[in-house]
Amino acid sequence: MRKAASCGGLVFLNANVEAEVSEDALVRIKSPSKGARASSLRNEQAAGKAAGEGDKAAGTSRGENITRMMDYASDCRKVIWMDALNTAPTLAVLATAFLFFSLLSYFLDQFVVTAQQSVIVFVVGSYVVFTSYFTFHFYLEKYSSSYKSVESEKQFYVLSNLIKSATLLSYTPLAAVVLYNTMVYDQWDTTKIRNLGCMYCIPDFVSLFLVKKMSNTTILHHLAVCVFNAVSMFNDYQEENVCRLMVVYAVFSTFAYLVNLLLASRFLGIPKWLARYMSAGALFIYAGCCGINWTWQAYYSMRLWGYNKNNWPLYAYLALIFLVVYDDLVLMKWLWYKATHVPSAKRDAEKKKES
Repeated sequence: MRKAASCGGLVFLNANVEAEVSEDALVRIKSPSKGARASSLRNEQAAGKAAGEGDKAAGTSRGENITRMMDYASDCRKVIWMDALNTAPTLAVLATAFLFFSLLSYFLDQFVVTAQQSVIVFVVGSYVVFTSYFTFHFYLEKYSSSYKSVESEKQFYVLSNLIKSATLLSYTPLAAVVLYNTMVYDQWDTTKIRNLGCMYCIPDFVSLFLVKKMSNTTILHHLAVCVFNAVSMFNDYQEENVCRLMVVYAVFSTFAYLVNLLLASRFLGIPKWLARYMSAGALFIYAGCCGINWTWQAYYSMRLWGYNKNNWPLYAYLALIFLVVYDDLVLMKWLWYKATHVPSAKRDAEKKKES
């Protein structure tokens, strides 16, 4: 006997059906939004079951029963195909955002050489990201049933995390080069650092206007990023100053793109086991980046404090960065819970098994 995976259970198929197979063994379709959307297939099964009982009473042949069951299997395959559309539109959004920001990253790295040009690119990039929200929203509303099942106020939240995860991934090569040069060779390329800060800020800046009901810590996080970028675009990184702390924090944050992908995917009906593995992986990456980052931040802050007599810029930076650190701690706590939490039903089953 062969098992065919479905969107809510298993369909048992056999090319040579010798025994009577009950209709209860056929798959029952579950909505990705916890039952919010009823499946038409479930209604067809109920009607088919009632009809099947009448047919048996009238002496329906075994061949007709097999034909009816194969029709159910065909319907289930259609549902599987429809659910697969939920993955395809999501990947299309990620790929489009990744491609655009990869090209933007290359353009900035190769051709933009002044702060004034970085400001223009920031404005144009922000406009493109702003309009992409509505383009992707229209596309997902049309082709993704799981996206349509998300509350309207949270749909742009999902988009913001999909877009940010793709953009951070596209920035990773440039960010890694900048971090390596600064940490190993003590080379602070002002142009590349300005461009990287400009690109990193765009998704956070746009989401402040489009995403409703963000947590207060996230809003403060985005505002701090925007303030840091405004200062960064006119700073000379050849000089030792507090802005070097900002760029290193931004680079380490770039490596955490998996976290934003996870934040978006929790609304798209992914399997719980996959969400747990993603949470564990995101926690490992995020905690590792934060640990190295905070250690270097403390070291360099003490260095600046010892070298400079006028330390008010350092104090202002630390006051703002603590808001970002607090948001990071809240996010890591949530990732830990998602990675270690066992659903109550599964926990109860394990306890019964042990007893």
